[in-house]
Amino acid sequence: MVAVLGVTMVACDVEGVPSAQPEAVASVSSSAATEPIRQTDDAGKRLPFDTEFPDRWSRNNDGTTYEPCTAVDYAQVRAFGLDPATVEDVAASNHQTARGCQWDLLEGDEILRPSLSQFVGNLTGMGVDNLKDYKQLQSTEYNEWLDDVVISGRTVVVSVERGSCDAFVQSGSAVVVTTMRDLLRDGPGVNLLCEKALGFVRLTIDKMPP
Repeated sequence: MVAVLGVTMVACDVEGVPSAQPEAVASVSSSAATEPIRQTDDAGKRLPFDTEFPDRWSRNNDGTTYEPCTAVDYAQVRAFGLDPATVEDVAASNHQTARGCQWDLLEGDEILRPSLSQFVGNLTGMGVDNLKDYKQLQSTEYNEWLDDVVISGRTVVVSVERGSCDAFVQSGSAVVVTTMRDLLRDGPGVNLLCEKALGFVRLTIDKMPP
C-alpha cells in the first residue's frame, strides 16, 4: 500500500515551568484524566468497537466528518463479503492521523487473510489541498497509478502495488483511502483487488461530504 497518513504526533511536556495556580492546574488535569473516551461519530453513532485512544479524532483527521467505521452497518459489511466480527481500528496508537476501520474477508487464506480498510486523514497535514497534488506526493518507485475513475460525479484516483490496491477520494480537506490487500495476488490479480476497493467506494461515497 502507498505510504499514507502514518503520522503519529507526540505531545511534549516542558519541565521546570512554574505555575501561579498549581491547584487549578491539578484540578483540570484530574478532570481530563477521568473524562470518558469518545466512542461515537459526529452524528452520535457508536463505533463497532471500543477505542482506547482519547485522541482518535484529532486535528490530523478533522478535515471531514465522514467516519468509515459507522458508514456501513453489520448487514452491509457482511453482504459485501467482509466479516463484521473482525472489525478493528486502523489506528495503532493515540493521535494517529489515520482514522478508520479494517475488516477481513469472509473467504480467503486463513493465515494471509485478505482485508479491506477505509480511513481518513487530512490533506493539509501533508502540505497539499487536492488529490492531484496528493497523487504526486505519494508517487514512489513501488506503486503505479491507474486511470482516474468517476463515481457519483467525484474523482477517485487509484494506485496499485504488489498485493494491494488503494482508492482515494477527497472529502472536505481530507482524503478517504480505501485499501484492498491480498498478499497472494500479484500481476493481473491486482485488478481484482481494485474492483473490490472501488466497489466499497461506490457503497460509501454518497456518505462522504464533498
